[in-house]
Amino acid sequence: VAVGLVDDLGTLIPRDKFIGQLIAAFVLVKAGVKIDIAALPSPVDELASVLWMTTCMNAFNIVDVSDGLATTAGLVGSLGAGVVAVVNDEPLVASMSAALFGACLGFLRVNRQPARMYLGDTGSMLLGAMLGALAMVGEYSRTNVVSAWFVPLCLCAIPLFDLVLVIVARLRARRRVYHGSPDHFAVRLRHHGRGARFTANVAGAIGVLVVGVGVWSTRLDDAGATLVFSATVVALLSLLSFVLWRLPPRPVTAAATAPAATLPEPASLPP
Repeated sequence: VAVGLVDDLGTLIPRDKFIGQLIAAFVLVKAGVKIDIAALPSPVDELASVLWMTTCMNAFNIVDVSDGLATTAGLVGSLGAGVVAVVNDEPLVASMSAALFGACLGFLRVNRQPARMYLGDTGSMLLGAMLGALAMVGEYSRTNVVSAWFVPLCLCAIPLFDLVLVIVARLRARRRVYHGSPDHFAVRLRHHGRGARFTANVAGAIGVLVVGVGVWSTRLDDAGATLVFSATVVALLSLLSFVLWRLPPRPVTAAATAPAATLPEPASLPP
């Protein structure tokens, strides 16, 4: 929250923002919120946990460029986390997921187009941290080991998809990955005549589908879960390729190459 608040005030450069995210993730990990893989030593578990938390915070921060989009992603992810927790009889994770779901549902009323309130960096990074933490502490399947890392990816599918899209697009254009650009799928859709409500609804529907597939995988054996995971990856990579090639972004201007920490709020982005 503190890192996001300072960033919302416009006083953080990308490097300092990333350092702040690492510190926040490290504090959570040391508090016991971490990945626990029996086959790996504790330092490796902790490093993987910090990287995962930082990725989730950045992914939700990056996807928050359109009214209601990041909130919808949080809504879908917390719903999936809650369903898995109920199925596996984990009341604590289920109650925390329900609380996050309720918060996102309530905030969506004022955040959807036309938005009257915004998450900002404070809200989006907090949302990413909370969902990332819930994804790490839950138990996913007693019949396979694939779901233990497949389901967390499904819970954060919408922001992670946009994160990968933006990184690939900026690398292809030989731009620095931490500099702002109109490569987000929401901005691409806006450039092609689709509004923020359409984008949030479509992203939410796809997110529910991916989360549903992830939840289904928890009931399968290793072979079945691996097959489902592979099919999901192929489908999402196909969608990524479609967005990259069939929905070109608006040409980058000097303003669009400013550091991400100084980008305008979603409502003030170009139509």
